[in-house]
Amino acid sequence: EAASGLGQVDAVPAYERAVDLWCRMEDPEAATGATVHEVLAEATAAALYVGETDTGARFAERALEATDPATNPVRCAHLAIQLSELRWEQGDMAAAEHLLDTAEAQLPPDAGPDLRSRLLDRRAFHAVVSGRVDEGRRLAGAALELAMASGDPELVVDARNPFALAQSAAGDVDGALRALDEAYEDARRHRLVRGLIRTTVNRLVILLGAGRVVEAAARGEEGIADSTRLAALPPYHATTYAMLARAHFLSGAWDRAEEVLDTVPAVTSRVYRCYLAVARADLALGRGDLDAAERALDETELD
Repeated sequence: EAASGLGQVDAVPAYERAVDLWCRMEDPEAATGATVHEVLAEATAAALYVGETDTGARFAERALEATDPATNPVRCAHLAIQLSELRWEQGDMAAAEHLLDTAEAQLPPDAGPDLRSRLLDRRAFHAVVSGRVDEGRRLAGAALELAMASGDPELVVDARNPFALAQSAAGDVDGALRALDEAYEDARRHRLVRGLIRTTVNRLVILLGAGRVVEAAARGEEGIADSTRLAALPPYHATTYAMLARAHFLSGAWDRAEEVLDTVPAVTSRVYRCYLAVARADLALGRGDLDAAERALDETELD
């Protein structure tokens, strides 16, 4: 049941309950038709998709503990890459880098292009946001080549995103947006909800960074509409809502910015709550309502 909600906020507590019950059942694999490794891997992915980074990290840690790298190095490498992304989201950059090193060391020579592409994808992202733009472009290009050779549309969509970020960081904003346009169309064609949302967020990041706020608002509205048609619940793309509200705010469409923020129901993820709270604070400050801005920032639970 939890798997049917993969990528939705309510899947995470369902997985927590499933993992808890697993230890109490006499023969859970016979009863469920799944292994503990599969359940924990799904749980990690579900938590990562909706911003529940602390819970996802616990799932990934437990999955790694339950997996023998000597007998299943590919699974260990995959989990290490996932945990690396979670550690990065938690702000532990050193641990994120170390986990990528671990994943690379565990990959056997005959490992498929999917894991190698995802590993390079994450390394490229780390390089770009750390200011190592040339290295990021090289790694992102290699990740995209592997993804395209694999023929897996989801892998290609994922790889186009760090490739575009690297292009943008190097000053080629239009080239970056063309790469994201391709990723977006592929995600929409193949109904890849996560890829569609990730691409929408990166479109907004690049357009807002370039000061193209009206275009950012249009792309954000398009992303919300398409991901909703693909049955993504609002909490799943809370980041898009927050960035779309900012685009409308910066373009002067303050009422629309408020409408966007009012559309999002309560979310459980602390990360998502922070994004939305900061957007609300920006809008309140613009209107001169300092009390409302302070109340919004109090919701972030940041020190």
